[in-house]
Parts: sequence; structure tokens; C-alpha cells
Amino acid sequence: MVPKQELFKGKITIIRPLAYVEEDLIVKFAKTLDFPHHKCACPNSVTSNRTKITGILKDLEKVCPDVKTNIFRSLTRIKKDYLLKSSF
Repeated sequence: MVPKQELFKGKITIIRPLAYVEEDLIVKFAKTLDFPHHKCACPNSVTSNRTKITGILKDLEKVCPDVKTNIFRSLTRIKKDYLLKSSF
């Protein structure tokens, strides 16, 4: 999910202002201000790919604390000539 996404040829724009803020920081902020907390009601939240990737990233951070920064930084240096060509 990108931080700013246009839908329906620009008729609707979704802006996610906290897209790059770490979830732990948001949780800490919410607790500090005593925001109400609701558990996720989605039955697939425990087995979702998002949850799996979160676990993988946490494990990687134990070995390489800058893994998220490195991933984001790598996205800024993509050379289109190196991408695989799709026949679709």
C-alpha cells in the first residue's frame, strides 16, 4: 500500500499519513494518550501475509537492525534495465 493512492482516474485519492511510522511507535503514542483500543475483528488477521511478513521482519531486525531502512533505500535505486521482462 503506497502512502498516496489515486483511484478511479484521480477522482478519489487515499492518503495514509502514518504509512512510514513504525507500528510500535503508534501503539506507544495511543497508550500515552489513553486512546480506546479495539482488537482486530478480522478472522484472518493471525494468518494473514501481513502478519507473517511482520514476523519475518522482526526476526531479521535481530540480525540486521537497519533492515527496513535498507529495504526502503533499495527501492530508490531500481534500474529498469535490470528488471525481468514479462510476456504478459
